[in-house]
Parts: sequence; structure tokens; C-alpha cells
Amino acid sequence: MISFRRKFIFIHIGKNGGKSVEKALRPFSLTRTQRFIKYIDTRTFKRDPYRERLAGSHPSVADLKAVLGEDVFNEFYSFCFVRNPWSRMLSFYSFTKLRPKSEFHTDAMSMNFNDFIEYLGENRPMASQSSLVLEADGKPAVSFIGRFENLDSNFQTVCSALGCNATLPHKNKTKPKDFRSVYSSNSVDSVARLFADDVRNFGYIFE
Repeated sequence: MISFRRKFIFIHIGKNGGKSVEKALRPFSLTRTQRFIKYIDTRTFKRDPYRERLAGSHPSVADLKAVLGEDVFNEFYSFCFVRNPWSRMLSFYSFTKLRPKSEFHTDAMSMNFNDFIEYLGENRPMASQSSLVLEADGKPAVSFIGRFENLDSNFQTVCSALGCNATLPHKNKTKPKDFRSVYSSNSVDSVARLFADDVRNFGYIFE
């Protein structure tokens, strides 16, 4: 989500509460008239009149810099939210089962979670978070990295930086579940391998 009016960029990492963040910030990002025009254009013409998705729905920092230019990107306040990769993987599986058009929908519907993880093997079903928001040396490529585990409080940190007053709704919220209770030991190890960079770079552990 790019806001040229308010000079911020939200790097929307899938299954990390991004829909809620976008919905909360849109009244700040666009005027009432602009939001109406966006609604009509999006529903009727499938257009993006205010270039919010100029680099796509889930772009990396590299994608954004390629489209905007590094100097322009650096003029914006940029932020994202990361999530425990084991929790994120379970959320991906649960959400995929609700989306018939998803690439993995049929597979997820026909398998339990641990069988699904085994089926994936060494193939990531989604990009690692590190690949989207970190530099090659592991340093943050954005102004602020929040945590899904502290989404509400970290979102308020973003609001303070932007000078806005907003609260989070919760869109696309799959049923809460303690992810640890679902995993087999093999699945724990598999996700640790699939997203080893996220485990290492963001300090996440399964326990």
C-alpha cells in the first residue's frame, strides 16, 4: 500500500494482518472523495486510481524500489509486520482452505495440516518475510518492522510516526488456535527449514 498523499509505504506481507492495517489507514491515506472514486474504479473498472498497488499487492522492498526508484522510496516512511513462521504457516493453510481459487486449495482441502506440510517438501508456498523486507546483509530495508504478535501496540507506533489516529479492525481473521498444538515434530522441523531465514533474522522459536 503506497500513500503518495501521506508519504508512507506499507509492505503487506501475506497472513500478517495486512488487510486490517490497510483498512485502518485508508481514511488517513485518502480523502472521503478519493475513497469513493477508488471504490467505484476498483469495482467497476478494476483500476488503481491512486496507485496504491503500483508494485502489486504483496511487493518486496526491491519491487517497490524498482518501480519508485530508491531515492523516492527513501523519502517515504515504510513499515511492515512480521509473524512467527510456524503460526504464519498454519494461518496460510487455514486461509487457503477458504479460498477455492488458491493454488493450494485442493491440496489443503484433501489433507490435514501435517500431511500438507509433508506434501510441500522443500517448496515454500509463500515468500519468506526476510526476502521481502531485509537487505542482503540482513539489515532492515524499511523504517519500522512490527510484530504480528504485538499488532495492536505496534500499529499504534506506526500511527504515532504518521501522525494519525486509527484503530485496527480484523479482516480475514481465521479462527484463533494455538499453533503449537497442531504441529507434529516433523512439521516443526520442516517449517524451520523452509523459513530458516525468518527464524534466524527475526529470532522466532517454536516453543
